[in-house]
Amino acid sequence: MMFIGSGAATMSEYRYLPADTPLGEWKMIAPRRENHEYNVTFDMGEFYILTNKDAENFKVVRAPPMTQPRRTGKILFPTIRPSRSRT
Repeated sequence: MMFIGSGAATMSEYRYLPADTPLGEWKMIAPRRENHEYNVTFDMGEFYILTNKDAENFKVVRAPPMTQPRRTGKILFPTIRPSRSRT
């Protein structure tokens, strides 16, 4: 899977294209919206999206590529809490 991403300080947007169809049409994961940050990767046939949408900090959602992940994603971890350093 190939990705193109763009963003600003508090927002991001990604599009994807299967690597085996390089002349195909790029599809959007989620449109750019103020205060919505996310990052995406693809493994084992599914998207894994780290997003701050509807999360205290960030959460990880998983979604298949045939749907719009932001609408049908299954939440893997409801909230990711920052780790505390041990000093």
